[in-house]
Amino acid sequence: MIFIFLSVFFYMSGQDKGSSRVLEHRLKGNIMNLVTGHYVSDSIKVDILDADSVIVASDYNHLNTSREYRNGDELIYQFDIPFKGAGNNFIVRLQHPDYDEVSYPVTVNGFSSDLGMLKIRKLSKFEKDVILGEVVVKASIVQVVNKGDTIQYNADAFAVAQGSMLDALLEKMPGVELRENGQIYVNGRFVDKLLLDGKDFFQGEQFVLLQNLPAYTIKNMKVLFCSMNVCGSNFAMSKQSKPI
Repeated sequence: MIFIFLSVFFYMSGQDKGSSRVLEHRLKGNIMNLVTGHYVSDSIKVDILDADSVIVASDYNHLNTSREYRNGDELIYQFDIPFKGAGNNFIVRLQHPDYDEVSYPVTVNGFSSDLGMLKIRKLSKFEKDVILGEVVVKASIVQVVNKGDTIQYNADAFAVAQGSMLDALLEKMPGVELRENGQIYVNGRFVDKLLLDGKDFFQGEQFVLLQNLPAYTIKNMKVLFCSMNVCGSNFAMSKQSKPI
């Protein structure tokens, strides 16, 4: 049986939230190209963050077709974002892949505030070329662990084709050699027994197990080296708690 424990973390800032009422606000404004002075028609993402840098609302600038917001023949793009937040100090952050990210601290007095023109700089082709993409860090999976007279293999660390049986998995493991009639050797030493969850189900008929046990059901394998005149070598396997 698998238990999944979820840890719930409650965020608490340095200030007492009970002392600041959560109010309804509205922020609107226009976004202008810093160099050309024209309205930015691209879909700039607008985030509103509270004093603790927590996002309380997000939207994009949109085309405003109302006549009162036309500037000659130039189309006007505007954001108009309602939100709820405590206090009156917020941050407006502008983001777009083709533009330099910029943030503006704002103080909201009353219900609605017009921020006017917010400027953002478009990146040059060279700047976009040198910006690194997403970096994915993957932890290494330990394949083999040596513990004295025991070698433990992590089955998940070895990739085998879908539908493969146990023999294909063993052939991937360093130091393991499969010979005729299902004979297994580890680091040159013959394996006397192949145990599944501590039991010898096939009474030494290892070839049957190798050919019929799906590789994906195996979680890990342990090779136990005993004194040769006592028990030889054992290959113990444990199954996955639940097949993938």
